[in-house]
Amino acid sequence: MSGLARLINDLGLDADLEARFQREPREVIQDYGLSREEEEALVFGWPADESAGQMNRAHVLVVEDEPVNRDLMVEFLEMEGFSVDAAGDGEEALRYCRDQAPDIVLMDINLPILSGLEATRELRDWPSMTAVPVIALSAQSEPPHRQAAEAAGCTVFEPKPVNFPRLLRLMQCLLLARRV
Repeated sequence: MSGLARLINDLGLDADLEARFQREPREVIQDYGLSREEEEALVFGWPADESAGQMNRAHVLVVEDEPVNRDLMVEFLEMEGFSVDAAGDGEEALRYCRDQAPDIVLMDINLPILSGLEATRELRDWPSMTAVPVIALSAQSEPPHRQAAEAAGCTVFEPKPVNFPRLLRLMQCLLLARRV
């Protein structure tokens, strides 16, 4: 298993994720023996040239019912160079993904109409969405909630309030793993 694959595997729904991202990215990288390209992507952001795929232009779907939280997340991600769309509930997220599979999904767990867990379960049944990372977001971060997110098919669990720098590094790791 490559260093990057081990890193992504270890991130998973690991309760120690927050502790991992309290460390400097270079320290985390040293633990996994990543290639220079992987290291630069994680520490400095995605390579800017066209041949590298401009990972910072990845397409993100933000699924969040609270308008203020949704707008804040969209604004942050757009400032980082991502292409971003948003949905206010699980059904809207499913409609969106039916038309166009995003590169990564940030999924609030507690949504009206169709919960984030139910939406993720359905998305995981679609061939176009099986490999798309889904980051579960919730203020309820106790082990049962993390386990429910894992069982639904979420790739990683991130507690709210969101730590944006940590979320950005996590997204970069997951997007890079899809590329490698």
